[in-house]
Amino acid sequence: MHTTSRFLQGIYPFEGHGLSKPVPIDPALTYTVPPGVTSQALYFRGGNSTEEMIAIVLARDGQPMRYFPIALGTAPTCRCAWWRT
Repeated sequence: MHTTSRFLQGIYPFEGHGLSKPVPIDPALTYTVPPGVTSQALYFRGGNSTEEMIAIVLARDGQPMRYFPIALGTAPTCRCAWWRT
């Protein structure tokens, strides 16, 4: 089985809109699975340099799938690796 890693990472400014209205942080943090291929999120590491708690939302087909709450003052990095099979 051949797999390919996809890393979505970076530090991005954002403006939150609350848990009831998740919005994309940046288009660079989007991955579209090609037809006929399966994909799985294997690893997430996120950080928060703001003074409030934030939540990162993993979405599928535009719908929230998983929420990752991140406490204030943690390391400001965000990584998500995707495997393709």
